[in-house]
Amino acid sequence: MFKFISIATTVAGAQPILFNVANITGISWLTATTFVIYTGSVKHTFITSAAGASSTVAAVNAAIFAQGPTLVPVAIPAGVTISALPTVAPVA
Repeated sequence: MFKFISIATTVAGAQPILFNVANITGISWLTATTFVIYTGSVKHTFITSAAGASSTVAAVNAAIFAQGPTLVPVAIPAGVTISALPTVAPVA
């Protein structure tokens, strides 16, 4: 069975960003405001507000391991926003 997580942003008009959990090969927070989701040879770099990268990574992990629905929204921590679409690039 497939499972997806969705990450909402505050970008005007943008739909939540969906990831198939089966394609996620790693998640890492890089700085206080930057985290990366790896999907094979591609990395999706997100920038958060309010030094929220580590708590957002924890929320992504919780969504991945949540039991239940096929689509699980990531519970972005209070006070944290993702105000830009992720930068997508090959893994170096």
